[in-house]
Amino acid sequence: MARLAPAYALRRPTETALYALVRDHLETFLAHARETYDAPLPRYVQNELRGYLLCGVFAHGLNLLLADGSVSFTKKGFDETTMRAMITRAGGEQIDISKLDP
Repeated sequence: MARLAPAYALRRPTETALYALVRDHLETFLAHARETYDAPLPRYVQNELRGYLLCGVFAHGLNLLLADGSVSFTKKGFDETTMRAMITRAGGEQIDISKLDP
């Protein structure tokens, strides 16, 4: 008899120890870096750390798995026409993925 796949377990990213650590100490860490080092952390590093707190929390947006195998987090408020073109197969539209990040 074939085994059934296990039931889907909803991820709860905001309940992990790493999430709590980043949430509770990120701004203190960034202030420390600004005061201690010759130059602040690069903006992209700061953005990635702040973005981590949004990733997986669907109130802020959603993750998109793209045809090239990459995954992109898209913030809430993205361009609806572009999103519709991405999730339908009918039109063959050219898609500007930059319009998905408001």
